[in-house]
Amino acid sequence: MEVSTIRLELTNQCNLFCKHCFKHNRATPEYLPLKTILEILKKAKPYGVREIGLTGGEPTLHPQFEDIISALSRIGYSLHLFTNGSNLHIFHKSIARFKNSIGDIRLSLDGAEETTHDNNRGRYSYRSVREAIKICRVEGLPFSFNTVVTQANKHELGKIAEFAVKVNCKSIFFSHLQLTKRAKRNKLELSIRECISADRKILELKEKYAGKINIYLCVGYYVKSPFYVCRIPLNSFSIDCRGNINYCILLANLDRRLNGQEIIGNAQKVDLTYARKKLINRFLTLNRRKFEEIIGKKISPSDHFPCRYCIRYFEN
Repeated sequence: MEVSTIRLELTNQCNLFCKHCFKHNRATPEYLPLKTILEILKKAKPYGVREIGLTGGEPTLHPQFEDIISALSRIGYSLHLFTNGSNLHIFHKSIARFKNSIGDIRLSLDGAEETTHDNNRGRYSYRSVREAIKICRVEGLPFSFNTVVTQANKHELGKIAEFAVKVNCKSIFFSHLQLTKRAKRNKLELSIRECISADRKILELKEKYAGKINIYLCVGYYVKSPFYVCRIPLNSFSIDCRGNINYCILLANLDRRLNGQEIIGNAQKVDLTYARKKLINRFLTLNRRKFEEIIGKKISPSDHFPCRYCIRYFEN
């Protein structure tokens, strides 16, 4: 089976402390070395990987960030950078040198209004995003928005889409909140009814702006059928900043204690063919248990959100 994407968590470090973030305390800085990245990609070559996602933390905080962009671009991968945009003014010239390899710069946007965005990410963070948008437009770099739907911004989804069209944004990726400690503490959780309502709104926006912008509802939304199976683990390799292959990148450095089964192995120590088989077996085991719970009527309403079910599975 082809693996189209590799997600690389370049670092656990970030210069923001967003209220919805699902990462744990970042007291000890960790960075995925360029040498390790190149070794992983060499091993993954037979799988037909076309796209590399660079995530964090904030990936631009990696001390070898420019070298990583340069090396991966020269190899010929399509690069997708997930960033809060605050450091783009530092690296945009380096990135622009390889613009033909840049598939997308995914900017985190939590609100159409400065107050909404800054209330979650910190003062002046909205201005950083606006500056990053200007840089992308001047340099001719494709950019999209990542928006996590919360209590704080659920009323601005339409305005976010309107703003995205206005600035010639390529796409918007709406996703649901991961229910971790920080998000709950900050009372950002939506009820199931509110989540379903937000999903409907996003689908309406998708239809309204068809032909002007691509609008996506990311995996993790409420699914009526409990039999829904998320295939992301089958289509990608997710590598955290320690070099561990994770079942899913959303489980890397999560702010709650997991049982260790989310880690398939370390990419520097295990053969990827072996890791791939182990990952597929874990995928089958997870979904087998899910189907058994459905038959035994042990599925809760929360389990209709695929990501929430996965977290529950890897906590036990």
